[in-house]
Amino acid sequence: MQLNDADAYNNSGDAYFEKGEYDRAIADYDQAIRLNPKNAKAYHKRGNAYYRSKNDHSRAIDDFDRAIELDPNYAAAYNERGFMYGFFVENFDYAIKDFTESIRLDPNNYQVFFRRGSIYGFMGDYDRSIADFDKAIKINPNYADAYASRGDDYARKGNYEQAFADYDQAIRINSKDKMTYFGRSLVCQIKGDVDCAIADLSQAIQLDPDFEQAYNSRALQYAAKRDYDLAIADYGQVIRINPKNVDAYYQRGRIYERRKQDYDKAIADWENAHKIDPNINVSMDIERVRQKRGF
Repeated sequence: MQLNDADAYNNSGDAYFEKGEYDRAIADYDQAIRLNPKNAKAYHKRGNAYYRSKNDHSRAIDDFDRAIELDPNYAAAYNERGFMYGFFVENFDYAIKDFTESIRLDPNNYQVFFRRGSIYGFMGDYDRSIADFDKAIKINPNYADAYASRGDDYARKGNYEQAFADYDQAIRINSKDKMTYFGRSLVCQIKGDVDCAIADLSQAIQLDPDFEQAYNSRALQYAAKRDYDLAIADYGQVIRINPKNVDAYYQRGRIYERRKQDYDKAIADWENAHKIDPNINVSMDIERVRQKRGF
């Protein structure tokens, strides 16, 4: 009778988890574990709920530990514990070990290959990261994140043509990921294709109108094209999103000085930059502009 009750609480916890009601899910998993302390699945699911509800990585890992202790062949528990170690605790060696064990137990889980590949990428081991992304894509040819991440690591290795091809494929599968457009824009910049970079950055901004990095990068591209008004406008957006972005003030001031001859605005931007970061030395810039305007 108790085991049946435990199953009922486990199922109820699952229902709450699916609805995003993680605290209620945890309460039901607590009851399931109280009634059946050897319920590995309840520990695993409660660990996931701790992470999603409270961002409590330590308690999540404790629950995954217990699930694995009860069932040493529990591939999903190794996967989730590896996720905690790799992406939050930043213990990459432990993460790799857990993902590798999960793959041994379940070699057809493309997500685990993707996660292990991501950790190899964090470690700078791009050959291994790319190999894992290859495996994820072989299992799931429509895995946009794997193409995008493989593109990132090909770019880091200097293989820009392959990176561009991977970003293209990722976008064909999922055209709503701002970071893929941003990544491809960086390759465009490296290749010297300013218009391509601007097009991708504009698409990223359309997807996220508060994408600070994209505005900043597009401002640089507009300046390279001598579209100074558009560059100034984009730096204005950067400052709107992040009023403490020193570089945006400084670079906009340079455009005001050198391209627009609007010396008052240049000085105002540099003074704002100095207020934000007193360590930035703008005195020579301001003095130079004061000499240009004659006082």
